[in-house]
Amino acid sequence: MNISGVWSSLRIILNENFSFNNIKEICGTAGFQIFKLHKLTQKLNGGATKGELLDGIDSLYAELESDDQNRLIISTIKEMLYRNESLYDAIEEILNRFGWGITNSEIHPLTLQLDIEMTELPENIQNGFKKCLQRYRDGDIAGAMTAICGIIDYITEEIYKKENIGNHKDASYHERVAKSLNTYEHSFKTNLRIENIEEKDIKLLWDNFSKSVKNAGYVLGAVRRDFSDAHGINEAPPEFLQIAINCAIFILRSFQLKKYEFESNHPYHELSGDFINFLKNCIVKPIGRKIVLNTPNDINRKFQNISFSKIDRDRLFRNGIINENSEITKKGIKILQAIAIKF
Repeated sequence: MNISGVWSSLRIILNENFSFNNIKEICGTAGFQIFKLHKLTQKLNGGATKGELLDGIDSLYAELESDDQNRLIISTIKEMLYRNESLYDAIEEILNRFGWGITNSEIHPLTLQLDIEMTELPENIQNGFKKCLQRYRDGDIAGAMTAICGIIDYITEEIYKKENIGNHKDASYHERVAKSLNTYEHSFKTNLRIENIEEKDIKLLWDNFSKSVKNAGYVLGAVRRDFSDAHGINEAPPEFLQIAINCAIFILRSFQLKKYEFESNHPYHELSGDFINFLKNCIVKPIGRKIVLNTPNDINRKFQNISFSKIDRDRLFRNGIINENSEITKKGIKILQAIAIKF
């Protein structure tokens, strides 16, 4: 996977955006043997120009083997962005012309696609995707496969700990995904009940959704067994890595279903009696076997007539349920409806 053709366009950006000394620093830090160009210096009157310096760097570049050229281009781009983040779009455009892309400052061939916003993910998960891209770029497909499978392994281990559902190491990879997903069933169904979906349809949706996530877990477990370096290195077809990434992203998004968490570190039984009564009587009302939601206006009106403790009001405000005027927000309505159904 050769990126060497990028250099001629990259030197234009260097020339237009950095000083003579900055160019020397960037290329030297990236790994060019800049000391060989020690005679090229700037003086008050005369001296070398930026063009002459870049011509000298061109000569150093041309002497290198292809793998070293690739390594130095990647390092140079990272040094440029470290000093000037505003160049990101220009550099990305150049990389795209040559079949390369940049995701979260990690350069990779465009034959591999990551359909997810990395900056919103926890650092450990971002690092897992970075490892995957780095190893794929360097031709280590088995190592890239291990990195992508490791992301879901990390997530399921965290869910096992948080939900106290057993020893993560006692289950197979596929079982870890399945058992972790089961902890989300209540949230999934609760969010649908808020929208007044029929129970039979909720069950059908959950059954099919959970099967699809568990099947993705099975696929990941299979490629981890057969094509990663976790159980001995096997020759992995590159296209299988994209399948593994697609499955991992689908599982990752599925594990973010618990949208309406309310102070998970504060059990509901710690809420005051007034607040619990409010949830039971003002947010939802049972009609036969159905749960019917009061209108937002009704909820707001009843809310104003209840005297809450300062602790409860502070907790509501911190969670974005009420605003500074103690009025329930649109987000708050959704959250309170989800909590009320729990009681």
